[in-house]
Formats: sequence, structure tokens, C-alpha cells
Amino acid sequence: MYSVFIVMSRIHSTLRQYIFVILQIVMGTGILYAALAMSASTGEWYREIRDTISEEVAVVTGSSNDISAPSIDREDWAEIIKAPFFTDTICYVENFYMYVGSGSIETAKKIPVYVVSEGFYGNILGIPNADPLCAYIGKNALNTMSSPDVAVLYGMISWDREIRTLGGIPLEAFVPFENGYNKRSAYGVWESNILAQHDSDFAPDTFDDSIIFPLSAIVQLDRIDGKLIISIDKKNPGGTEAIIFDIMDILSSRHPTAAYHFMNPFDQISADYNYIRYISNLLSAASLLILAIMLFGFVGLLTLIVNKRNVSMSVCHIFGAPLARLAGELFLEVSVVVFSGATIGFIFASVFVSTKRMFSLPVYNSVSSVFTCILVLLAICVIVSAAGVRKILYLSPIKSLKSM
Repeated sequence: MYSVFIVMSRIHSTLRQYIFVILQIVMGTGILYAALAMSASTGEWYREIRDTISEEVAVVTGSSNDISAPSIDREDWAEIIKAPFFTDTICYVENFYMYVGSGSIETAKKIPVYVVSEGFYGNILGIPNADPLCAYIGKNALNTMSSPDVAVLYGMISWDREIRTLGGIPLEAFVPFENGYNKRSAYGVWESNILAQHDSDFAPDTFDDSIIFPLSAIVQLDRIDGKLIISIDKKNPGGTEAIIFDIMDILSSRHPTAAYHFMNPFDQISADYNYIRYISNLLSAASLLILAIMLFGFVGLLTLIVNKRNVSMSVCHIFGAPLARLAGELFLEVSVVVFSGATIGFIFASVFVSTKRMFSLPVYNSVSSVFTCILVLLAICVIVSAAGVRKILYLSPIKSLKSM
């Protein structure tokens, strides 16, 4: 306990000299932890999704100069259903947002609304034995819409607050669901994480904030572009590309002025993950550079401090203080300086990481990253202390007192 008191008093007396070192440790440790946590958490999530997904998807969308007419609509869907290549792995989706609340639209909650064909329930939501003629509502959306004073401030679906009907369907007729998405489907993973990326209020990795209508319940919505989702079995991908181009031929013949393209959401997830790894590597390199600069500066500073303390340490040694204890006190002093700065860096970085989503991937705090940072910091403590301990071990009280 006495040694701890001595160490703290020494730190207090040299705090002005240590302050710049502490600031460098705060910056270096914070950036290093954030970089490692980004890489570790997104890597863990990505590998889990990669190993879980057995069905990738192609999402076909379109764009047109004619904003008054959708580039993919229900008449297109009716033609695709009649085509010889059609299977239940193809589904049609229209989606938009409702803004609901009891105040202004600026403070309103945004609820995703999907109007879908039958295949969406099994392929994307993964709800067992789903009734394709029923409307479904996620648990969070149900809580929002159940509020007695809630109003739809903006949206394409009518809401009667008096009789509590949404799109003409009584609220109690909606089938509630929780944790709704098919973890085997890349589209469910991608879509739900895109929602959470753009609005932190959304429950990540689920459709719990959403409302799902069957096509039969809602008339064609003005100026809403539909999209087609084709499930692809990763073990048997053959023929899917031909189906996609057949679909695009039908769409192009019906809408000559529109442009169509398709994408695989899992490819986008992979691209996002690789880019996050690239950013993480850059940040790790920057943090290690900061810590290396701090390390050399700290070694020089500690050498000067030990030289100034030569006389006081010599007196302590003459009166019975072992050199090992003096060396231990110096190591403790260095550790307190390093880990006080590191603690501040950890706090700032963990707050940043815990509230962050990057692209379509979640980022969260990582225990393994904390241990990695601690090992780096312990190495710094040992290297810095070694310079001062070496001088203590060769301490000569007679020479030190003669130099007074």
C-alpha cells in the first residue's frame, strides 16, 4: 500500500510531463480497439450468415424516366406468373414507408410496409404454415399501431383511428410475428440490416418493425415500383441466370423506356464486409503508428525522470529499499499512466462501436478485441519500464550523492 501511495504521488508531481503521453495513449488505444472490434464483430456476424444461408437471391429492379408509371408493376407480375419458367421461388414485392405518430412528421416513427406475393412468406419471412391471404404485423409495429392516439402522418395506406383499421383491415385481424426473417435467405438478412443501417430505431436482423400485406388485400399503388426476388439454391444454381434474363425480356418488352438490372444481396454483404476489413486494417495501422511514436517518446521521458530521481532513489536504497522494489514501483507507475489513458480510450471507442452500423453489417463491442489491446498495452509497459529499470538496477548511491 505504501508503494502505491509513493507511485501516485510521483505521478501527481510529474503529471504535466505525462499528460501528452496519456493523450497519445487515449487516441491510439481508442482507434485500435474500434478497428479490432469492427473487424471481429462484423467477421463473426458475416461468417455466421455465410454458414447459415443456403439460399442466395437475385433482386430484379427497374428505373424509368416516366415517374408516373412503375417500371415493374402487377401487370408485369401477372405475365411472369403465366410464363413456362415460373416457380414458387419467384416473388413480387412492393414496399414503402408509413410515418406514424401523434405529433409532427419530424418526430414520427417510420414503419416499412411490404405488399407481397405468396412466395414472400416462405422464401423471405420463413413463417411456417403462413396464410398468404392474411396480413402480418411485426411485434414492434403492432406496439406502435396499438397506441390509442397514433395517426398515420404520411403513407399510402389508409388508417381509420376510430374503428382501428389499416388498409381496410381491422388491426386485430393482423397476424403478429416476431424475429421474422428466413435465416436461410440472403434477402431477409440484407433487407432487414439495410433498414437498421438507415434508422437505428429498427430492430436489426428482423422484420419486427414491418407490416406485410398480401397483394390481394391492397390495390395497385400509384408510382410504387415493384421488385422481383428470385431465390437461388447455392447447391444447385444452374438455370437461375436464364430465368433472370427471361424475366428481364418480359419486362423490357412491356416497358421499352425502362432500364432493368439485378443484384445478389449476399454479394453486397460480402463487399461491405471486405470494405470494413480494409478500413479496419487502415485504422489499426494508424493506431499502431500513434502508439509507436508514443512509445519512443515515453522511453525518453522516463529516462529523464529516472535521472532526476537518482538522488531520492539512492537515499531510499541506502535506508533499506531493495532495488527490486524500486524497479517494481517504476513499472507500476508506467502501468498506471498507460492504463489510465487506455481506459479513457476504451470508453470513448466502446460508445462509438456500440451505436454504429456500417453499410449492411452490424458493429458491436468485442471481448477478444479488449484482450488484444490489453496485451499490446502490457507490451508497451514492459518496453518502457525496461529503460528505467535498467538504470535502477545499476544505481550507485555513492556516485549519485557525490553528484549533488
